[in-house]
Amino acid sequence: MIKFIKFKWSLIMKKIIFVVFTVVLSVVSTSAKSISLNGANQYLSISDAAQTGLDIIGDISMEVWIKIEQLPSTVGASFGIITKSDNLAAATMAYDMFIKSNDVLGIHCMKSSAEKIQGYSTVVIVDSNDVGEWVHLAATVDVSTKTVLLYKNGSSVSVTYTRQTGSSMNNTSVPLFIGCLYRESTGGANNYFNGLMDDVRIWDDIRAQSEIQDNMNVELTGSEDNLAGYWKFNNNGTDETLNSNDLTLYGSPAFSYDGPIPDGYGSYVDIGSIADIDNNGSSEAVFLKVDGNGFPIVCFLDISSDQYIRNINFFDSSWVPQTLRVIPDISGNNIPEISVLAVNKTTAESQVYIRDGVTGDSVKVITLP
Repeated sequence: MIKFIKFKWSLIMKKIIFVVFTVVLSVVSTSAKSISLNGANQYLSISDAAQTGLDIIGDISMEVWIKIEQLPSTVGASFGIITKSDNLAAATMAYDMFIKSNDVLGIHCMKSSAEKIQGYSTVVIVDSNDVGEWVHLAATVDVSTKTVLLYKNGSSVSVTYTRQTGSSMNNTSVPLFIGCLYRESTGGANNYFNGLMDDVRIWDDIRAQSEIQDNMNVELTGSEDNLAGYWKFNNNGTDETLNSNDLTLYGSPAFSYDGPIPDGYGSYVDIGSIADIDNNGSSEAVFLKVDGNGFPIVCFLDISSDQYIRNINFFDSSWVPQTLRVIPDISGNNIPEISVLAVNKTTAESQVYIRDGVTGDSVKVITLP
């Protein structure tokens, strides 16, 4: 009897060691979710010669998630977001998206000094409540009607025009820049963005408001029609479209685990199984998912009836779940425990949270080195 107990305990310990080893390995593959720009000298770019599909001369849409560290009005300077233009040289004018020094969103689409579509939000696009918070910005330009539409978090924002004289843009030799504006005659890149940026999208068509709302909270595949450039900033400046407009990083910007779109947003991240907990003779399936608010949860599904039994919350929305494991009972109720590995978006700290598979009670939290 004693030998049996020792053998069983040894087997359990081996399983626990295997689980911990597995979750530690998964940390290595964790990807960052956004890029951090310091507002001083950091930006991303691709030369005109290297790009494909970004010399847009007709209708255009631009989207971005931003998390500013301070307001442009506090700094006293505009924050460049997207540009392929030199506004001080008529032959190289094309398109800009930026937040002005008075905190309004600005869009420029230009053919020459006389032919321009310049639209600005009539109210500030960011205020003190937006500092340190993720905000989605989008703009569409219909060059035939000389119309700019602006959106904040999917809601339309009224527009004021300073020019509505252009009907196209230049096919310019200026590089594409993200995170700044560009003026060659004054030294090149300037008006640097200060904060986090994620999921930049450039389209060569007009995105409907419903399309913006339906897709702003999900990552795209990169194969969507009319998507000219798409950068997720998951540890790199890779363009997810077939155009391969990969960006070069300047000023050594860092990548961040903080992002607006959780892994597996509204969908399942990992799956396992657990012994019968509703006493109907059938095992249960357990699913790790991120709910629509970004919270990691574990869902229990009865395999025989295909009915959900319960959900258990793991961590809060500041954590990105990575893996789920069912481990042997350590709480003494003869039911295995559920462990979830997650990475903190801000600190990159990794933790394993273990909860009782029946009650959902917290059993143990392990901070990984």
